Formats: sequence, structure tokens, C-alpha cells
Amino acid sequence: MSIRPLIAGAALLCLAAAGWQVTLIEPGQAFGYRAPQRPDPAAVEKSFADEVELLKSGKSTQALLSLRRRAEKGPFPGPALYLMGVEAYRQGAYSQAVEHWQKGVKLYPYLGDRDAPFGAAKRMNMALAELKSGVWAGKKRSETARMHALMRRLAGGCE
Repeated sequence: MSIRPLIAGAALLCLAAAGWQVTLIEPGQAFGYRAPQRPDPAAVEKSFADEVELLKSGKSTQALLSLRRRAEKGPFPGPALYLMGVEAYRQGAYSQAVEHWQKGVKLYPYLGDRDAPFGAAKRMNMALAELKSGVWAGKKRSETARMHALMRRLAGGCE
């Protein structure tokens, strides 16, 4: 009797057990990685109440300073970048707005969801559609490439 079939059988059994064990591990758990929790949109909006009020009252410099601080140190840097993009868009700095939105969506992909804080996905899509058919219509610039990449990301595709 040869020992090779026994070794092959033991190896197969070992692989089957390892495969079964892998199914019990949550994605990323093996390396200590935890995916960021999706925050409650209402809680996010409430945490930005002061900045939104400053923007509405025309004190954009103070609001942008606060938003920049939050974009760098948190909490909620993604929505902070989104609001910075909204203000940049309002001021006509379209490429800066697209850049802020792109960074915000990259940090916090939930900004592209239907129920995102501030209705971010809907507002970004509307603004990007306006740029595409208006100011940036027919232009071949790096901004339009970033705009199209962001539009694909918001639509559920990749960059």
C-alpha cells in the first residue's frame, strides 16, 4: 500500500476545512481592517448646521475655514468636501467644485447614494449636467475628464 493516496487525501481534507473556515470570516476581518460605518444622514446634516447657516447668511469665508478644518481633521471629511464643492460651484469655481466633490466621493462613497446627506448625489448630478451642457459643453479640458469620471462614479460605475 502506497502512502501517496493518504497524503493526497489528507491535503484535500485540509483544503476543504480551510475553505469552510474562510466562509466564516467577514470581508477584511482577517487583517484587522474594518470598513467605515455608514453614518446616519440626519446626524451628518445636524453636525454641519453651523457651517450651513454661515453659508446661507453669506459668511462664506468663515464657513469655508470651518469646512476645511473638518475636511482635514473630521468628523465627516467627505460631507465637508461636498459642501466646499457646493460653495465653489456657487462662486463659479467649477473645476474646484468638481475636485472637492471627487475627493469627497472617494473618501465617502455613500455621498453618491440616493439618501446621502444634503441630497448630495442629486445636487452633484444636476450641477454636473449643467456644466456638461453649459459652461463646459464641447470643451476638452482636464476638468471635463474629472467631471465625466465623477459622473460615472455617481452612476455606480468606477472611475
